[in-house]
Amino acid sequence: METTVAAIATSPGQSGIGIIRISGDSALDVLVALFRPMDVRRWQHKKPWQLYLGNIVDQDRTVDEVLVVFMKAPRSYTGEDVVEIHSHGGRLVQQQIMQLLLAHDVSAAPPGEFTKRAFLNGRLDLVQAESVIDIIEANNDQGLQAANSQLQGRLSTGILALSDRLLRLIAYHEAALDFPEDEIDAMTDNQVLREVLDIKEQLSTLIGTYNQGRMMKDGIRTAIIGKPNVGKSSLLNVLLQESRAIVTEIPGTTRDTIEEVLNLGEVSLRITDTAGIRETDDVVERIGVEKSRQALEESDLVLLVMDVHSGIDEQDKTLLEQVKTLGKPYISVWNKADLLTDENRPEWLHQTPDAVAISAKEDTGIEKLVDAVKNRVSLEGSEIYRDQTVTRARHYELLVRAEQELETFLQSRKAQMPMDFLSIDLRSALEHLNEILGKNTAEDIFDTIFQEFCLGK
Repeated sequence: METTVAAIATSPGQSGIGIIRISGDSALDVLVALFRPMDVRRWQHKKPWQLYLGNIVDQDRTVDEVLVVFMKAPRSYTGEDVVEIHSHGGRLVQQQIMQLLLAHDVSAAPPGEFTKRAFLNGRLDLVQAESVIDIIEANNDQGLQAANSQLQGRLSTGILALSDRLLRLIAYHEAALDFPEDEIDAMTDNQVLREVLDIKEQLSTLIGTYNQGRMMKDGIRTAIIGKPNVGKSSLLNVLLQESRAIVTEIPGTTRDTIEEVLNLGEVSLRITDTAGIRETDDVVERIGVEKSRQALEESDLVLLVMDVHSGIDEQDKTLLEQVKTLGKPYISVWNKADLLTDENRPEWLHQTPDAVAISAKEDTGIEKLVDAVKNRVSLEGSEIYRDQTVTRARHYELLVRAEQELETFLQSRKAQMPMDFLSIDLRSALEHLNEILGKNTAEDIFDTIFQEFCLGK
């Protein structure tokens, strides 16, 4: 990592302030070559972590008046010497400063380069590095809370503690293998068994947080389903407060699924508007219906929309049974309530207390529906508020593999397999935990992870 790199760290476009970040051994030297301070005497000391006012110049031409700050290694984000140039936020200004940096043997940083350097320099482990992009992309309060918890190292601390315990078990087994004639009494067989069972139980607890952690990070997969022409697309539009889906009185207008994210504060809904589920001979509509069924199967929450004016028919009952059979949490949404009067309000409406009557056309009852959704998907008081919550599929899959290796250990022990076989099982479990933290992890995995990042981070 001898190369000094730079990138615009703020979002592209016009803004009041733009920040350009430089990291590497030559960061300060490059700044000295381009920066002309207002207070020359103060700049002579070049104290780190202090702001200096001056101009970035190209020979005799002033490019912009800026504030600059120098952060000395290893007390910086990347663990290297870091310089930040706080310029005006115009795109042209920032591009010209970047061109000057590139002309001084600074390379353009690819996405995620600064966080990757922080990881490689030991400032962050891989879980913490991944949490940085989760903070940037968080679209609800709970997702942000979980990402901040991981950045502070709480999940890493738990995994590291389990790794240390596995390492002690491996040391015991390998000592017994290397010195078979000596009496190795650091741990009894029963102590080993209890330790493995306890580690396996803690892995299982972590694995059990993933479903809610995924919903917190990525949003709750919410499928709007119903037969054709009951107002599913109208409901999506009114929830989003925009005309996202085409709405007509012709049944079967929606031929494909439409996905949008709705932020409800603490949680987010990843809403999928589906084609009306019915039997059809139309080839295109049939594909849309199949996608709707798939969205239903993959959902965390179902909004089952029915026409309150025309009432429940066999199609509605069939859909309701499908939802119940799949065991999905659902809310019955009775649409077109604006067509009801006291005289024609059906008796069965009073017999469905969990249903919410709305009018997507008149935009009424929507607040009650949102409240019902919040209550239905509330994660308060659950595992989600633990310090250690698994939110990423990569972590989940490696934890599952580690747990499986411990199960293999237990089965091998029961079958009285040789001790070297038992040691291999424990080592495999440890390797999976180390991979979560970024120890002994393949380079291509690093590349895949850091490609998620934006420029300047």
